[in-house]
Amino acid sequence: GATILSGFNQLAAGINSLIGQGLSNCVNNCFSTIINGQCNLVSGNVSTISGGYCNQVCACYNFVGGGVKNVIGCCSPYSTIDSGCCNVINGCASSIQNGLRNEICSGANFSTIGSGKFNCILTNATYSSIGGGTNNCIGNTQATIAGGVLNVNCGRSAFIGGGVGHFSSGCESFIGGGNSNCIVFWCESSI
Repeated sequence: GATILSGFNQLAAGINSLIGQGLSNCVNNCFSTIINGQCNLVSGNVSTISGGYCNQVCACYNFVGGGVKNVIGCCSPYSTIDSGCCNVINGCASSIQNGLRNEICSGANFSTIGSGKFNCILTNATYSSIGGGTNNCIGNTQATIAGGVLNVNCGRSAFIGGGVGHFSSGCESFIGGGNSNCIVFWCESSI
């Protein structure tokens, strides 16, 4: 059966589900847990929300550590959001450590955003990574943006280290830093 240890207005409806404490939390699938917090929802099997406010986990085998209004979508098993606010994962086996309004889109499986705000890894950009920064975007597989502001990396296996306003579409290209550098089409290029 389901277990509610304490709190107010809680619902644990899944087999072997657990709510530790808090207010208005809901677990409606099997072997899932909400430890604490308010208005959190777990609807995937074998998933956990540790705390926070209005976090949602829809898929199976997921974890949200805390924060506010973080969401792991229904087609995103094995994913993690540690903390932050309004972060969204729709890719499998992906993670967001922290930050504000970061997003890993559908099909961007095995991808990571470390922190920062308004960063995105676009649809099907698998195995990609954004370390941090603001308004950075990746649109191809195995691409990396370490940090910076307003950088766009659309090159397969391409790297942008940091800086402001860089653009890369060359495969296996490298932009170390600086301001407004651009690599278009040329593979294995560097700035």
